[in-house]
Amino acid sequence: MKNQAQTSYQITLEKSKLNVAKSLTFLLYTEDLDFAQSLSMLFRRDFHKVITVNDRENFLSIIKFIKPNFIIIDSLLNESLYNLLLQIKSHATNSKVYVFTSYRYEQTELEHKLKSLVDRTFFQPIDLSEFTQEILFQAGD
Repeated sequence: MKNQAQTSYQITLEKSKLNVAKSLTFLLYTEDLDFAQSLSMLFRRDFHKVITVNDRENFLSIIKFIKPNFIIIDSLLNESLYNLLLQIKSHATNSKVYVFTSYRYEQTELEHKLKSLVDRTFFQPIDLSEFTQEILFQAGD
């Protein structure tokens, strides 16, 4: 009996997290249009409001205007990304920021600088089920 009640509670909890997640706004920035389309299709399955952008100027304007719950940036790990994240944090203090990037050993110092600006960095190849679990966890907070 106890296991059945616990299982029922877990299912109810997961459903409520999904309902919360469906009311969230996602902003995805990537210069790779194919990747943007693929991620957008994937996210729209679980989350209704997904906006994709491939231009930095429009990206920053949209952040200022809609204040998304989640910002996802697909970019190389470089100083330009660091400067972009500084701008994002000044305009979207309540948004969760995630970076999808590739990793190179010589960039460890830059990676440490980014840690204070992002909620989490996902290195390629990206495990999208792990990312979805992260979103559901954050949505439940």
